[in-house]
Amino acid sequence: MVITMIVRPLTLSLLLAVSLPAALAGCQSTSVNDKSKPINELLIQEAQLMQWSAHYDWQLAQVINKNGNIVNIAKFTPITLQVEPSSINFYQGCEQDRMDFHSMSAPPYPYYSHLAKVPMTCNDSNDPDNNTAIKEDENIQALFAKYIPVRLNFELLPFSESISQSTTESSKLMPVDKRLAPKRLALNIENGNRLIFTGSAKLLYALTGLPITNEILEQYDW
Repeated sequence: MVITMIVRPLTLSLLLAVSLPAALAGCQSTSVNDKSKPINELLIQEAQLMQWSAHYDWQLAQVINKNGNIVNIAKFTPITLQVEPSSINFYQGCEQDRMDFHSMSAPPYPYYSHLAKVPMTCNDSNDPDNNTAIKEDENIQALFAKYIPVRLNFELLPFSESISQSTTESSKLMPVDKRLAPKRLALNIENGNRLIFTGSAKLLYALTGLPITNEILEQYDW
């Protein structure tokens, strides 16, 4: 009886000694594999999408209407998008339009807002006759319901090489680096258009002054 009580703990200890390293090795292997995935296969959590998108410069590449047909935007002055935590800004030439998200609704279209024009960001003094003014049917507002609040959402799409090339040709920009812009961003309007943007990562400037580290932060009561 005494022998049995001694053997069982020893057996359990041996099993733990063998299985625990194997389990840890499996966890470590999974972690390494996750880090080694190409960046264009990594998933961005929905709660972090707006924050992630704010680090990219977006350009409109394609518009699909509610019937699934592609809207011709070849004659449109290039439209760019800047994402902020609680709003988005569209830039087209000297014109700027803004959507502030003051309220949220239920999924799948949680954002609720309307497109509002803001003061021009520049002034084309070389065009006194206003010949370069953007036509009403080629303006960003033509892609939204006029003067009506809309519900919308954002969706991260797999990177598309063909969309990148068409955007590059139309805007004469450098090709989008898949490592820097692994995804496309879709703005889906309820019962309306689907705006698809391609992005390029914003330049990050080198830090100057006091470096912020965990050690420094832990020395203070915040």
